[in-house]
Formats: sequence, structure tokens, C-alpha cells
Amino acid sequence: KNALTEAEQVLRDLNETMDLAQKMAGIGYWSYDARSGDRTWSDQMYTIFGCDPALGPPKRKQLSRIWHPDDFATYIDAFRNALNGTGYSITVRVQHPDGETHYINTQGYPRYDRSGAVIGLLGTSQDVTERKRAEDKLRESEQKYRNIFENAVEGFFQSTPEGRFISVNPAFARMLRYASPDELVDTITDISTQYYVNAEDRRRYRRMLDKGGSVEGFEFQARCKDGQTIWVSNSTRAYF
Repeated sequence: KNALTEAEQVLRDLNETMDLAQKMAGIGYWSYDARSGDRTWSDQMYTIFGCDPALGPPKRKQLSRIWHPDDFATYIDAFRNALNGTGYSITVRVQHPDGETHYINTQGYPRYDRSGAVIGLLGTSQDVTERKRAEDKLRESEQKYRNIFENAVEGFFQSTPEGRFISVNPAFARMLRYASPDELVDTITDISTQYYVNAEDRRRYRRMLDKGGSVEGFEFQARCKDGQTIWVSNSTRAYF
């Protein structure tokens, strides 16, 4: 009896630890019994989906009102595939009672009996709204930078400390008489000898950049694709 009581206490402790860990991580776990159609939700699931724990896990008809209309079919297809043996991990939208839309990453994997038949599903769900919004803002920022980079009338470039161009914009390619940025990047493999007319200018520029981390208005002669030379004013900032 004492051994049984001790085992029960260990199980309770483990369950409490798992519940606390998932709550801290913002992850809810769920299960689905294919035979009875019953669902089981952890406490965190109700928070993630904005549901009332007193009402229990929602049925399919209720789920259709929780999921975003454009994403419900995606969820149903993934759920059915899991019941046929193919697990899923998808990010879809749900609508909380306050009208706010949340992004949820939900996963489901089949459970099998000894004969290999699927008897249900186990899964987790996590609210990834903040991460999704941050990713969207990052994409918007990158697109703005790309628009500036591609459409600027000044030449922009990125290069390695060793002297290889990583990327250049169309204006920089035109300035050096190349047909495209890709042609310039592929052709100039050594900036110090193919871009700089005077190697000493390159060395002075590198000393200034290494010392201060930036160079403003450094003027030197540059070599174009056709062999002609032009004077350029170069401003550079190192990044790490």
C-alpha cells in the first residue's frame, strides 16, 4: 500500500511538473480518442484558444467558430491525415471571443494500438502571435531596405574584408559599366586590384576602416569594366 501511495505521489508530481513547464512555455497539450470522439485539453489550451474551461473541450461545430474561416479547412485536412497516420505541424489563425485574431502553431500525431491501427491523436498547441507579428515586421523592413537598395541613384555595395563584393545595387553596376549587379559581383574577385586603380588607396582605406569602423567621403580612382577610370567618393561602415 505504501509503495502504491508513493507511486501515485510520484505520478502526481510528474504531472504537476509537466503542467507547470508547459504553462511557463505557453504550450498546451491535447488528445483525441478516435473511437469515442472525445477530446482532452490541458489548462493551457483554454488560454491559447480563449475558451471557457468550464465548458470543456469544444466539439467540431464549436471549433469551426473558433478557427479563422480561411484556415479551418486546412486544420480539418491535417486532422484527417493524422487519423490516417500522417502527423502534422501547422500554423493557423483562431479568433478569440474579444474579436482578436491569434496565430497558433498546432501539432498532432497518431497513436497506435498493438495491431498498428490508429486509435487517436496526441498533440500540442502554442500561441505564436507575437513571433508572427515580429516576422511580418521584419519582412516589411527588409522589403523597404530592398526597395531603397534596388532603386537608389547612388551606388550601394556590401563586401568582405578580404576584398570580394557580396552584393551591389543596379546603380553601382551602371557606374562601373557592368550590364548587371550579378555580372559585377562575378567578375570582380579582388577589389584591391580590379576596382581600385591604385593599390595604395585601397590600403589607406582599409587602415581608416579598421581604425574607426567607418569611412566618410574617401575619394579615389576606380576602374570600370571597359578599362576607363572614374573618381568616386566612398562612404563605408563596418558591421559585425
